[in-house]
Amino acid sequence: MKDTQYTEDFTSDYFKEVLTIFFDALPDPIFVINQNGLILSVLGGSSHKVNCFPNVRESQYLHDTLPLEVADKCLHTINKAIEDESLICIDYEVEKKYLSPEFCSNQFYQGRIFPLKQYKSEGCFMDSN
Repeated sequence: MKDTQYTEDFTSDYFKEVLTIFFDALPDPIFVINQNGLILSVLGGSSHKVNCFPNVRESQYLHDTLPLEVADKCLHTINKAIEDESLICIDYEVEKKYLSPEFCSNQFYQGRIFPLKQYKSEGCFMDSN
């Protein structure tokens, strides 16, 4: 006998609820960003560090929210990941002046960028910690 609860379409309400619970449990945010640097969605990030970049929100561009060098590096890596259809990791530093006030020094991050194949070069996951 087939258990349809676990084989239903990934767009079902049940699956969306499961993903929401999963992402909400993650301490670090995952950003869905298109190839132009537009932040399509911010998922997860239950840690206080989700607010380390106070201006990073959905419907904004990386270049409007991050230091120019960091935004350029992220966007270049996003497009490389889409082109290569592969996971790419980047390390970057963000100066204290761009961070939330609770940070008293520059912060170092690692981003893992992976293309969303179902969107055919329109989006990538990027998580930072």
